[in-house]
Amino acid sequence: MCLECRRLRRRPDIRGDTPRGEDAAASDTAQHIALGREIVGNWWALLRSDAIDQLVKQAVEHNRRLVASKATLAQAQELALARFDM
Repeated sequence: MCLECRRLRRRPDIRGDTPRGEDAAASDTAQHIALGREIVGNWWALLRSDAIDQLVKQAVEHNRRLVASKATLAQAQELALARFDM
């Protein structure tokens, strides 16, 4: 397990160590599942970890599928503009 992951496991708000009973509703760190809801765009930012932010940034920048998808999208946009002579 990576060092950053071990550090995060020690954080009560990441582990899910939240108060039980009436105090759980008032706790800022209470975890819950919202079935059927969209995942927030930068969900990893909730972990407040520079190491994880950097890791995600690197993964996105070096993802060949994303690079290829962006190129395909740019090409389609250029073709659409050319078709409508813009």
